[in-house]
Order: sequence, then structure tokens, then C-alpha cells
Amino acid sequence: MESTYWRRFMAKRASRRRVLGTTLGLGAAALGLAACDGDDGGDGGGVADLARQLEEQGGIPYGWQLPDETDQAVPGGIYRTYYTNDITGGFDPYRTSSRSSTLFVAEIVYESLLTVRSGPGIDPLDYSRYELQGELASEWETPDALTVVFKMRPNVYFHNIPPVNGRAMDIDDWRASLQYLDGSPYRSSTAMVNIYDMAKVEFPSRDTMVLHANEPYAPGLGLFSVAMQSFYVVPKEGVEGRFDLATQPIGTSYRQLESYQPSVHLLFKKHDRYWREGRPFINRWHYPIIPEKANRLAQFIAGNIYAYEPLPEDLVQVQRDVAGRAVVQRGDYSGLMWMAFFGLKDFESSPWRDERVRQALSMVIDRETRYRFLRNADELEAAGLPIKMRYHTHFHALSPYWLDWRDGSLGEASKYFRYDPAEAKRLMEAAGYGSGIDIDVYSHTGPNYGAQYGTACDVFADMLQKSGLFRVNHRKIPYSEYLTLVYQTRNFTGLAAPQPLITAGGDVAHDLIIYNFYHSASLGPEGGNFRSIRDARADELVMEQRRNLDQDQRVSLNHELQRLLAEKMYCIPVDGVADTFSFRYPWVRNTAWPAWNEWLAEDTPNRDSL
Repeated sequence: MESTYWRRFMAKRASRRRVLGTTLGLGAAALGLAACDGDDGGDGGGVADLARQLEEQGGIPYGWQLPDETDQAVPGGIYRTYYTNDITGGFDPYRTSSRSSTLFVAEIVYESLLTVRSGPGIDPLDYSRYELQGELASEWETPDALTVVFKMRPNVYFHNIPPVNGRAMDIDDWRASLQYLDGSPYRSSTAMVNIYDMAKVEFPSRDTMVLHANEPYAPGLGLFSVAMQSFYVVPKEGVEGRFDLATQPIGTSYRQLESYQPSVHLLFKKHDRYWREGRPFINRWHYPIIPEKANRLAQFIAGNIYAYEPLPEDLVQVQRDVAGRAVVQRGDYSGLMWMAFFGLKDFESSPWRDERVRQALSMVIDRETRYRFLRNADELEAAGLPIKMRYHTHFHALSPYWLDWRDGSLGEASKYFRYDPAEAKRLMEAAGYGSGIDIDVYSHTGPNYGAQYGTACDVFADMLQKSGLFRVNHRKIPYSEYLTLVYQTRNFTGLAAPQPLITAGGDVAHDLIIYNFYHSASLGPEGGNFRSIRDARADELVMEQRRNLDQDQRVSLNHELQRLLAEKMYCIPVDGVADTFSFRYPWVRNTAWPAWNEWLAEDTPNRDSL
């Protein structure tokens, strides 16, 4: 339902938002507009005509430009895809030791209170079409800037797995999930518990939950469409210890985990009592675990994997291999690696404690050459597949507040992103390191972070080495060691090679990123994701932009923060975002929708057998 307070508040800043959404590519987790719980149909709106026109012109459509084929859906079948690595931290999203793999399953099995509307004709980067719809909450309202009231959706059932046994979700599951979150080691990094007062959560009736914010939250209710930053609803039996959430996920989503065999596969099956009537259409989803890129590619070309997004260097060859058999479509902006960060061990006595050394390090990275190489831009352009590119700063390139260093928008600090070895050398000399320094660069050897991670790390280390200013010892260690030594504790001396970021565009995502990455308190006493950042002005700007309800002032605050981080270079951004191209076999239909609305054509090979 449309709220009272937020309707008035958003009306005052809508025109500014439309400008941001148009010019800056606002993503799917943009402002939290409360909305009525609409139906699940797309609006069509000439989508079929647009797709036909693009095809006739030889253009490659985005998935959202394809037509709505729901009325032709044929139930049944097994969707065949893949996953790249084992689930290393168990299945409990609140207690896992490795969130990246655990959250892959959590996002499939559990649901949020709200979700972002998607489907044919809805460009996820077009703010004017942005709309929240209910998932586990059927209605919501915000009577004032500090209060949100959720109504629980009736007739939602958990997966039929003991000891929960397919019972209906109730308000005690919401209460238990919040209590479980409140005791989680990830509590302090979860946005909701920083924004809302957990001691003031109220349950005035069997279908109502009231949350009270500590202060106004300018990005809005889109927070509740990002479960890892709000909360997943888990069964109270798991919180009570009647089963182990680490070994058995039981949620309410349209898919439930049927089988997991490490190094073999993940198998999901349809939730027969899913609350979206008649959904999903597909019966099962098979994810064989395939760490090797060459094997994944071979399986796709053979038709054993139904959809595949090749690495840029493989795209032209894949296009030839599946010509006439698979459909190509353009994907929204996708990024590679984003940020390199320094270790905490011996940081105070290291050369890179001096910001001039950090600035010099940034200036010996040829970002444009590096990213065009990793995206294989020259070959794609020659093959008629031009791609659009945006380069990261300390803000993700899909942030609505992103500034382009290439046009000088970062002011004087823009120069620290430009490739300028001569200026880097002058900075090193001024810092007293004219003959260069030794530095360890850490990366891992596992399949995590994608198939191009190893190459991206090698290119990064090589650029530092070839500058003559940094004598690099590239330390490639097993992922299990990297996870604890580098990612979780920062207990190393040197620099971690750039890592990817999954959450990207939009106002809510932007706020969560800058708080978790740049605010010193985001992970408790240890500090934020890049814990060498302890900058009082950065802390102030992060919180001021979060609380300030004047959008023009928020823009100014975010730009100031971005320029401050560019000057200080507490961590080193690289790469950016670019168009992607993916292939799918034509028997996979309704790909513009969430997977609960996808279906498989009757002529799908081996449609119902593994």
C-alpha cells in the first residue's frame, strides 16, 4: 500500500530523482518507495514490437526487452545450470564462516519482506519504472519518517521438510528471525540493526510488525528488499535448535534444497505450496559444481547447460559455436574487480601509511588499458559487439552519486586515477622512497570470485611491478587461508589484489556499500571492510548523507565523500562496469522475469530427466 509520509516525501524529490536515474543509471535497489502489492503481470507495452524491431535492425536486445510469454507457459521440466564451487560456510546465513557461498543458497531458499518489481518492459536501470512490491509482507506503510508498519502475507508455507513440515509462516517466525539476527556475528554489519532499534520492535497483532528507526533513513524502504542487509525469515524451529540451519535450509521461496553433494551438485525442487499461485512452472533446478571454465563452456556448447555468460575473451568464439542454436541477449552493466585494500599488520610502520605512496600506487595502474583488455573490448568492437564502459572510483560505477574521473569530475583528485608514472615517481621521491619499495600482493588460487579473477590479479601485480616503483612479491595462497588471513581479519602486510563486489546500483545499495566499506564502526571495534580507513570526516559524511532527507544536499555530501576518498586513496579502486552478452537456448522462456516465472518449452531436450 502507498504510504502517507513517504508519498509526501518522495513527491518533493521525484524530479531530481528522475534526472539521477536517467543520467547515472540508477539500479534495481534504488529508493525505497512503499507501494501496493500489485499483480505479477508485466505491462507488455510494445515489448514484442521492440524486440522484433531490434532483431530486424540486427541489434541485440536486453532481456527486459523480450516479450512476456506467460500465457504460453508449459509447466514441468528440469532447468540445467551450474555453480562454480562448494558451499564452504554451511547454509546458515546468520552464522556462516563464508558468506559468499552461503548467500548463494540463502537467496534461493529464503525470501525478503519486499522485492523490486521486474519483468518484461521494465528496465532495471530506469528509475521512473522502479517500484517495490510485497513478498513476505503483503502491505506496508510509513506513518512518519521513523516508523514502518508491515502486514504479514497470509497463507505462506515453509518447505515440507521435518521438523517444520510445511506449516504456515506466522509472526513468531518473524520475531525469532530478528532475535537470531540480533545474536549474529554479522549483526553490526547488517544495515537494519544500525538503522532500526531492535529493542523497540513491536508485534501488536498476529499479522503486524512495527519497526522504529533510530533516525531518518533517506534511501528508504528498498532496504527490506535486500535480505542480507535486513533479514531472512527462517523458521522458529531452527532458532530454537530443533534442527540445524547450517545443514538444512528451510525457507518459503519457490525453490527448496533437495540435495547437496560437495564437489558434485546442488539440486533444488519446486515448492508445491508456494504462495504465488501456479508458480513456479519449472519442477527442478540442477546445479552441477563445475570449477573449470573450459568444462562449463563445453557443457554449454553441448546443450547440457541452458544459459551461459562467456568471459569476454571467449564471447566471439562462443557466438560462432552456437550460431543458429542459441539466442544472444545483452545484459545490464556488470563489473569485474573493484577494490584493492591494505592489510592491518604493520600498517602503521609501512611505507603506504603515507598517502603519497598510496596515490603513486594508484597512478601506475593503467585503468583503461587494463579494463579494455579484461573486457576484450577491441575484439568485441571489431566483431560488431560494442560495449559501454564506466570506471569505478571509491563509489561503484553504478552508484547514483558516481563521478567520472576521466572528465575531471573528482576535481584535483581526478589525477590520482590517471595513468601517470612520472608523477607517481615524483610522489614517491617526495615521500622518501625514490628507489621504490617492496610490497606483497595477495590473491587466492580457488574458484571463488569468478574465472577471470586470477588473470585480473596477475595484470594488477604486473602493472605495479613494471612501474619500477614497486617490487612485487605476488603471494597466491589457497582460498581457505585467504578467507581468514586476508578477507576476514586483514592480518597481513601488504596489499590484497582487487576483489569483486556483488551489490551494485541504486540508492539503498550505495548507502550500504559506503557504510560497510568506509565507516569506521561498520563492523564493530575492528572497523569497516577496509579497516585501515579511520577518517573522522568520512564517518561524518557517510552518516550525514544517510540521514539527510534533502536530496540536493545528499548529492553534495556524497560528492564530497567521493572526492575525499579519491585524495586519500585508503584503498585502490580499479576496473568498472560494462555491458555483458549472454547466450541461452531457445527453449528457456520468460527470461526477463524472476525464475519463478520462467518455463521450459515442450521440445526441451531431456526435459524431465536428469
